[in-house]
Amino acid sequence: QLAEHRDTIYKIFGFTCLACWLLFNLWTLRDYFFPSFFEQLYTDKGISKKKLSEKKNEIIMRQKISRAFSISASIPFGGSISAASRTLVKEEPSF
Repeated sequence: QLAEHRDTIYKIFGFTCLACWLLFNLWTLRDYFFPSFFEQLYTDKGISKKKLSEKKNEIIMRQKISRAFSISASIPFGGSISAASRTLVKEEPSF
């Protein structure tokens, strides 16, 4: 009984495969065919926006960590740096 419907089954299978292929290609190229409906996945140079934002967050995190371990030069001197610099500067004689 399956042999009687073989041609119909092949046609249904073929159309199903064709429809799936078409939908897959449209989904893959959605930012090209429908740019106003979908958010773009890539920048103008072809870089993935997701990877770009992850790299940006990684750089920001590295900067925060490096700032946390750096010591400012103004801590040991405090507010008396201007008074110390006045005493160290050699005054020129006035004529």
